[in-house]
Amino acid sequence: MNKNYFSFLVLLFLSFVGFAQADIDKEYFPVSYVGIPDRPIRDENKRTYDVKVEMPEAISDIISEVSVENLIQINGFIRNETTPFVNTSIQVSNLFIDAENMKITERRHRTITEDGGVDLKHSNKYYVYSFPYSINATYEINCSLYPAQKGFAKQEREFESTSFSTKGEAYNHYQSNIQLIKENITHSFLNFLIYTVNNILNNSYGYKAVNKKDYLWILDSKRNPFTEAHKKAISDVFFNMKQMRYNKPIEDIKKNTENVIKTFDSIANLIPAEKRRDRKVRYACFYNSAVLSYYIDEPQQSSIYAEKALKEEFNNKEATVLINKSEELDRLLKLNNIADRHMDILQDEKFNAVENEDASSTYAFLITTSQDTLVADLNWDDVPLIGTEVKVYLPDTNGNMALKIIPASDILELVIDENNIYVQKKFISYKDNPRAKEPGYYLVRKEFESNVISLYSFKEEEGVLFLPDQSTGHSTRSYKFIMGLKNELPRFSNGCPGVNALIKEGYYKNSLAGLRTFAEDVVSCE
Repeated sequence: MNKNYFSFLVLLFLSFVGFAQADIDKEYFPVSYVGIPDRPIRDENKRTYDVKVEMPEAISDIISEVSVENLIQINGFIRNETTPFVNTSIQVSNLFIDAENMKITERRHRTITEDGGVDLKHSNKYYVYSFPYSINATYEINCSLYPAQKGFAKQEREFESTSFSTKGEAYNHYQSNIQLIKENITHSFLNFLIYTVNNILNNSYGYKAVNKKDYLWILDSKRNPFTEAHKKAISDVFFNMKQMRYNKPIEDIKKNTENVIKTFDSIANLIPAEKRRDRKVRYACFYNSAVLSYYIDEPQQSSIYAEKALKEEFNNKEATVLINKSEELDRLLKLNNIADRHMDILQDEKFNAVENEDASSTYAFLITTSQDTLVADLNWDDVPLIGTEVKVYLPDTNGNMALKIIPASDILELVIDENNIYVQKKFISYKDNPRAKEPGYYLVRKEFESNVISLYSFKEEEGVLFLPDQSTGHSTRSYKFIMGLKNELPRFSNGCPGVNALIKEGYYKNSLAGLRTFAEDVVSCE
């Protein structure tokens, strides 16, 4: 950072030394690198593998052994069926359906009255059938350089059907659809097994091209003197990181990124006060410097900045996660005897061709309303569209990845990574359906959760506030919030005098950054 720009920051700070607002928001930027292994094989000629799967006939009739074998791959390795250096064997058991303990249960759809009671007259009976089942598998991974890795995967659950009007309907459905149910259970388990083994193999040995997005905390307050500098920094970061490729040198990117880190350093050093909002801005600067250091493969520098962020006592969990990531990267770089994570990757044209540079996908975990856990592929470009539904890729009956669109009403939780966790919530979305009279079920991203107030976002724009004793949320895109924010926010302030005073002053803004500040202030209540 040049001296003139530093002088500009100093003058800016002196001019606005009494600033009050410190809203920060997540601003995303792209990164590209190679995920490096925990059990490196430094001789590229030895980076070969094979997978053998054994299954009972009843299972292989549903999905073939070869299909499962082809879905298990080590990135950066060549498949060699005769003399593999890394060999994986898997044995899958038969699916056991406990038909003797199949039962049909009567339940009621309870209608709640305005005073909180149960309206028995309008509470309808319905029936569901259920039964226990279990299926398991063992796996073993062998490589002469390292100890064998052995494991056991098991799914032992109670299957529960959808609802039926009569016992007879429930029983007939069970009789007619038991084979289809077996197939669905088998696919679900094998999908989980494939993910588990793939994850172990690639964390241990693989070199995977990673194209993803991460975020910095950027000021979003017009009344803060450093907002302009923050906005310029993220603009420079986005332009700079967009040039990053997993297989290209990063010297120029590293140099430009260090200049941005100096900007954040300068801002942090200009804020000596210890008020919570001052610590918040310092935290954002240190956190951002730690994240940027991490992606230019300077893990020790990243750890130093993350430790500084932790000392600000603003978001200890987030800072601690970053410290652990930085320490792990430092360990892996030393273990692999490399300086950075940018390199060419061996390409197996038949089985695991390297992803297109512009492609960007990740694993996602889904917990469905029927309590199934699915492991799916998800494109990063589809993440902003998550809300009424989610687009994922799951293996079809032939073992090929196929697009599946799952409605929000069928998903309880969707986990992409620690920064992207979506949960099913009930509210009227004024972004999705502004004329709706009744609330619907949507997938919303966790922004801030506490036992006092929680904030979620719908499609990255619409804020949704929840109080702990309410099952239905409140969209901040409603007419009441847009036209009368000062009148609506006190309902969520938990009676905090300081927060209520700031509401009257018009301090809080109806944006995700402003609402996050509001929720943080309600919990801290200074």
